[in-house]
Amino acid sequence: MKTMIYIFFIILFIVNNACQDPSSLDANREISVVYDPNDLPAEFLINPQEIDFGIVHPNKSISKEFRINNITNHIITIEKMQAKNFYQNYSFSSFVPFSIEKKGNTNDNLNVIVSFKSDLSGNFDDKIDWGNYKNPITNLKVKVASVWADDINFETTKVGNFDLKFLKINNSSNFVATIDEFNIVDNDNVILIEPAVELPLTIPPNSSSQDIIITFYPKSAKTFNPYINIKASYSSGDNYTDETISLYGRGIY
Repeated sequence: MKTMIYIFFIILFIVNNACQDPSSLDANREISVVYDPNDLPAEFLINPQEIDFGIVHPNKSISKEFRINNITNHIITIEKMQAKNFYQNYSFSSFVPFSIEKKGNTNDNLNVIVSFKSDLSGNFDDKIDWGNYKNPITNLKVKVASVWADDINFETTKVGNFDLKFLKINNSSNFVATIDEFNIVDNDNVILIEPAVELPLTIPPNSSSQDIIITFYPKSAKTFNPYINIKASYSSGDNYTDETISLYGRGIY
């Protein structure tokens, strides 16, 4: 008999809880709110949102400008502005801390120049660390070429004369690089490479090719912008190639 009574009370308990209003159950639960600073709305915007330097040459400085716009109704103070990982390679024109007036004021924005330089080749993609501000997320994109060559500016040359320059293709990587393609895009037929480049052209690690002789023959009085496209492969590693070598020349009478 005691067993039957015990079973009866268990069934009654289950039925009462099953029929209980769900809202009353939620009212009895402990509500936990997790604070996540990464979810806070941005107080300023960056234009452009992503700063892309493209492919650059080793040991060459390059700069880009961006604008910080305050989108709040109060003054903001930025106490930190640096690259998160490669902070030694990036520099900024504005020193922190600095303040920006509230939205709608004359000084509600600030132009900043960010510069990059590295003597090593590789991938230097990064993000700007804004300190206490977790948003906006501002990407920095830059690849330092392993294989590259300086652009060539010919002297101003009289029509019928010529100017001669030497081109070296550099390999800044620790691996053997092979130039598989070397194509001149010259619609005006003013560039001569003699002797011709023999492919494939192998360049040892951390060295340069032999001089390639390039001659500019202007046939009219105007500015010429031919270029050379190259393709490279590597014996190992993640490497990047600056595939375009610009040539600039001006013909005069």
